[in-house]
Order: sequence, then structure tokens, then C-alpha cells
Amino acid sequence: MKKLIVLLTPLVMVVVLVGCNNSDVPIDDSIDMQIVADTVENAKEYSNQLFYEYLNNQDITDYEITQTNYGFITGDPVVFIIGYQYTVDDSEFLYGYKLELNENQTFSVLGEGEFIGEFAIR
Repeated sequence: MKKLIVLLTPLVMVVVLVGCNNSDVPIDDSIDMQIVADTVENAKEYSNQLFYEYLNNQDITDYEITQTNYGFITGDPVVFIIGYQYTVDDSEFLYGYKLELNENQTFSVLGEGEFIGEFAIR
């Protein structure tokens, strides 16, 4: 939960900074926040597909996802982090993805593995 708060803190900072914009065009913070929330949710849905493919490729059929954390890190490009905690035969495992949104509004995988899951979950 602490990592989720840390990952979402930049979101709050972005919204605050957008509110400090000196342009003559008014900005609706609630619309900006909704766009960011929708994009993070889309990243999670995309990584869900990747994660199910990963489990299938590992021949893991009897599992339980016990926790999923997701958020983003501001930068250029913005990086989306999604982590999964899951159990197989009473053993706990972590796995995660680091994604970016391309110009054509599709996601690319920047990285994946246990270390990303560890970052996102712990």
C-alpha cells in the first residue's frame, strides 16, 4: 500500500502544477485527473493480458492473484508500473511490468520480472 501511495504522489503533484498554469485557457482539473486515471486503468488492463499469457507460458494453471498494485512515474515518457502478488501451491510469487504509452496510444513493455513486482507490491 505504501508503494501505491508513493506511485500516486506524482499524480497529485501534476494536478497541482496544472492548476498553476498561467495560460488564458482554463483547465478543468477533474478532466485531467480522469484522463490520467483512465490511462493508468488501461495500462493495468493491458498488463493483465500480459500476465495471464505469462502464467500460461509457464504452465501455471492453479494460481490465485492475491494483490495487484499499479500506478505511474512521471517523466518523459511517463512510466506505468503494475505489480502482481500471486500464490501457486501455497508459495508466494511477485511479478510486474513497466510500460510506456506510445504516440499511437498503445503500450510498450519497457521491462518485466520479479524485481518490478517487488517494487510495485512492497
